[in-house]
Amino acid sequence: MKRAGMLLCLAMFVSLGAARGQQSPGEQGGGGGEQTPGAAAGQKSAAREPRRGEGIVADNLDRVAATAEQILEVVNRDAGLMVELKRAIAQDAGESGQILEESDLSESAVTERLREDLRTRVLATRLLQRYGYLLPKVNPDSELAAEHNLRMRARSNLNGPRSHPIRIMPRRKR
Repeated sequence: MKRAGMLLCLAMFVSLGAARGQQSPGEQGGGGGEQTPGAAAGQKSAAREPRRGEGIVADNLDRVAATAEQILEVVNRDAGLMVELKRAIAQDAGESGQILEESDLSESAVTERLREDLRTRVLATRLLQRYGYLLPKVNPDSELAAEHNLRMRARSNLNGPRSHPIRIMPRRKR
């Protein structure tokens, strides 16, 4: 019985600590704890800082996008990319609880959306980068390019030179 009471007390203590950890800093100050304000603030900032920093970074990265013109230049050359972009827009809208009509996915509607909506540009930029577009190119005069060329030469030497060419025989008529 004594052990159950101690476990109950421990559980209440832990849940109280978790509840206080979820309160905003202004709400925590009026709690009447035994810690000094400086010590409590130091612990709060140390515990919350990594999460806050990661959130800020994620928020900033969610603002990185190509311009509407850069995106349109690529998707207008490749119908398959335009279809993928429309699919991504439809999926994003569905996840946000929106129901799209056919006219919402017309090329003119997609163009307008790209020009007006940052989230759509971010979505399109990430899609195009996945397919190898809008990626930086290595300066051919840089050390990175020289290292890449060396790796490619080494890889081709590993395959070894062919002693005889591969010949493909024509099919015989029956």
